[in-house]
Amino acid sequence: MGFSGSVIVAQVRSAALDLVRASGLERAEAHRLVRRAVGRHVPATDKEHLPATDKER
Repeated sequence: MGFSGSVIVAQVRSAALDLVRASGLERAEAHRLVRRAVGRHVPATDKEHLPATDKER
């Protein structure tokens, strides 16, 4: 992929990140979800392995 292709990819990722952040997620979580969506391996957080509490449901 050339320079212009990389710029377009960066712009699309930036827009996706903005949309996910607008939904109310924290910055780190939004980054993790965008990276995960494009197929990059992002380790799960401990929170994902814990059962949901009544407050989170």
